[in-house]
Amino acid sequence: MKHRMKKAIHLNLLAILLASCGSSSQSSNEADLLAIANRNFKSVMKSGLTSDDPKVILGEALFFEKNLSFDKTISCATCHDPKKFGVDNLRLSKGVNGVAAKRNSPTILNAHFQSAQFWDGRASTLEEQVRMPMLADAEMAMPSEEVIINRISSLEQYEKPFAQIYPDSGVTMNSISNAIATYIESLTLPSRFDDFLDGKEVLTNSEKNGMKAFIEIGCADCHNGQLLGDGFEEFGIFGNYWKYTNSQKIDSGRVIVTKSSDDLFVFKVPSLRNVTETYPYFHDGSVQNLENAVRIMAEVQLDRSLSDKDVADIISFLKTLRNQDG
Repeated sequence: MKHRMKKAIHLNLLAILLASCGSSSQSSNEADLLAIANRNFKSVMKSGLTSDDPKVILGEALFFEKNLSFDKTISCATCHDPKKFGVDNLRLSKGVNGVAAKRNSPTILNAHFQSAQFWDGRASTLEEQVRMPMLADAEMAMPSEEVIINRISSLEQYEKPFAQIYPDSGVTMNSISNAIATYIESLTLPSRFDDFLDGKEVLTNSEKNGMKAFIEIGCADCHNGQLLGDGFEEFGIFGNYWKYTNSQKIDSGRVIVTKSSDDLFVFKVPSLRNVTETYPYFHDGSVQNLENAVRIMAEVQLDRSLSDKDVADIISFLKTLRNQDG
């Protein structure tokens, strides 16, 4: 395994800790469960950026600005709709002239927490990520940064905001991407699970059982931390992912970026926050149903066949990751 090594001692200890949750007093059980959760996950807080922040307002306007696409038909929001939890729920998004994207559009919600952007991690910052779709032929298809700058500079509604917020530079690719990235950063909302991590009694027994199963089965080995996902992992450790997902095309993954054979079939581990709303799943959007996605991940990544109860409990837990204000 190139990107993932099983830690038997860790898993055995974890199983003992989880089992202990059913062998002592109720208050002790809850404390143990909360401690285990906080070892694996980390809560998020609502963004300090507010909707009336001038830079957020400018970034939001640019995020929905169709003049940033060559034929003025699509915007960032076309593929990453905030009202749809930062996605478009399409297998592959459509760019200018209806050209299909190569990969499924990931959510923009909480994206600023990620260590890298895109399924292959080719952008290290949000600002860098924001630029790329504007210039990509299969997306917004703008011919150059100069054309982008001239487009925005020619629109009267942006003259005053850029002058006030970026007095030293005005309209540049840096200021455009920074404003949009700031708006994306503002799209951070906690979930009911964050309340649980902070010590509040908000989860049902089924949801707690789902979290325990999620950890004990091994899902949390990769889907952990603040986003319940991040970093990179090989997709298909125990089998070819395309055979399980009926993918229409084999994608070699991050190796295209790094040129390292160790990164063959390696992809970004997607955040599971709002996962119940961000279907279809995987880098190619090949699986529409969350239950199927959970089963496939267990088989391909963990060599486990899950019972119906395991799947139901895990999905019950995943529902707690939905933004409260979403």
